[in-house]
Amino acid sequence: MEQQNQQQIQENTEPKSATKTNWKLIGITVVLALVLGGVLISWQMQPAAPMQQTPPPPVSTPSPQPQAINNQQSTIDMSDWQTYGNKEFGFEVRYPDWLVSKEDGGTVALTSLPVSRCFSGEEDLGESHELVASFRNYTGNGFSDIWKQAFGFEFKKGNYDGVKTIDRRNAYYFYQSAEMPFARIAYLVPRSENNAIQIDTFYQNYLLNCSPKFTRTAEEVREIENQILSTFRFIE
Repeated sequence: MEQQNQQQIQENTEPKSATKTNWKLIGITVVLALVLGGVLISWQMQPAAPMQQTPPPPVSTPSPQPQAINNQQSTIDMSDWQTYGNKEFGFEVRYPDWLVSKEDGGTVALTSLPVSRCFSGEEDLGESHELVASFRNYTGNGFSDIWKQAFGFEFKKGNYDGVKTIDRRNAYYFYQSAEMPFARIAYLVPRSENNAIQIDTFYQNYLLNCSPKFTRTAEEVREIENQILSTFRFIE
């Protein structure tokens, strides 16, 4: 009888122990699932690291190459051209006989004759010349200092339009023509480290009503201007 009771007690005990073990496993599994789920959700909510983009290689802008204007081919007959020389400024230049040279203070000008009176629409431009080339001597502490003296702004990339060779020297220049009846090209020709000549040329930018009328087109005047500059020489 006692043996039967012990067997019955053992049979009643074993299922309860197994039930408790099963619940423990289920509990552990649930906890692990919650932990893993939380880690996964947290990882997914993190902002994606920005992709590092390789910057494009820098684009190098080549420096302007000098454009020689000496001895260029031209149909202009220069056999009867006159020569102007200025020992104080240390230069000479040739010009056609329809230009006259005039000194005014520190500036030398070559201006065309005859003098015309021009109008741009209703605007009276007063006495005008078909071509003007002026020369002015500067001294300073280097080319950049002289450039600022002559033109009022700094010499740096973007502040000039190009470079030409005048008397075997690099002459930097810029244009002024927007809404101007007479366009301007301004050059600075270095003679030495601390000395340079400013050259300004002016010519008709667009059609004007002039009396007497101009006899040359803007293209013809530009060609003459280039030939004048090709004769420019520094002298001792």
